[in-house]
Amino acid sequence: MTTEIYVPRSLSLSRMDKYLASGWFRAGMLIYKSEIACLEDGLWPVVNIRLVLPIYEFKKRWRKLLKQNSQQLTHKISILKLTERHQEMYDLHKKRCRGVITPKLHDYFYGSSWTSESVFNTYQVDVYLENKIIATSFFDIGKHCLVSILGLYDDEYKRYSLGNYTMLLEIEHAKSLEKKYYYPGYILKGCSLFDYKLELGEMQYYSWQGRWRKWDKLSEEKYRTDSFLNNTKALFLELLKTNIECEEVLYVMFGIVYDDRICVNAPICIAQKNYKTKDGGFWAIEYNDLNNQYTLGICYCWDNFRYLQFTPDFKTNPRYCLQTICYENILIQTASIQKIITVLKDNLVLI
Repeated sequence: MTTEIYVPRSLSLSRMDKYLASGWFRAGMLIYKSEIACLEDGLWPVVNIRLVLPIYEFKKRWRKLLKQNSQQLTHKISILKLTERHQEMYDLHKKRCRGVITPKLHDYFYGSSWTSESVFNTYQVDVYLENKIIATSFFDIGKHCLVSILGLYDDEYKRYSLGNYTMLLEIEHAKSLEKKYYYPGYILKGCSLFDYKLELGEMQYYSWQGRWRKWDKLSEEKYRTDSFLNNTKALFLELLKTNIECEEVLYVMFGIVYDDRICVNAPICIAQKNYKTKDGGFWAIEYNDLNNQYTLGICYCWDNFRYLQFTPDFKTNPRYCLQTICYENILIQTASIQKIITVLKDNLVLI
């Protein structure tokens, strides 16, 4: 499965629009494009979504929420400016979210504690109860769009439906600026984790054939995930039939490339049983659905993500690999499972 990652040194508003319109999304200081996500103990097709603002109208329930909250709460929209209160709410957010997280909110937006410069045009809406910030949503503004990046709120005030409320305020602001599109991120096909975004209204979704389509066409969409998983599972079962001890690995850091290292690029691979305990290297196999080939190689784990944190569901699940899997030596690339098994058996005594 392909994943594209780009860390821009500069980014105009119109260029940001083009990336979003082509299925890219922002995460921290980078933008990325991926057809699959590794979450909830599985792999799920990514479905990017957006609202078309010129024809969008708030549902009755959202008009009611906006009216009710405006009677008790106030809000302020400003350019990105982080405070200790934002970090407090981010610490609460880390307990709720799943996956990969940065310890500090500042590092998420700026990459490190050493700088406060960013190429993104980021703003925030702070929601106040009297003089206390109880929720904040961060968003980027492009030439013709607004994209929601991150929402934080204090659990003590969940009666105000703050997660929904801040998205509604973002949409309201985008409409006031006469933007064409509002991007709330993505959902996962077959997994309900992010389905709350669909409650905002009728969405368009991004087809990986390169165009945006009406939501009712989603059932017609063909995803490469099934083919990828089927071919990986077929390999796994054949290895077990031949009594080769192995395990399926959910590879969180797939698609990330470092200097001149050749890394596993698939979100799931098959590795030698108990590979995490192998100091001298281990064998691993991945399937590439672009060229319909398996790659077998001798690998090692590189712990280069010490600056990141992983949520408990990732750290306690033995199926996840939270390090980078690098190839030390590629033994064979072939579409034949039997050739993979033959080469693997010939080299088992060497591993």
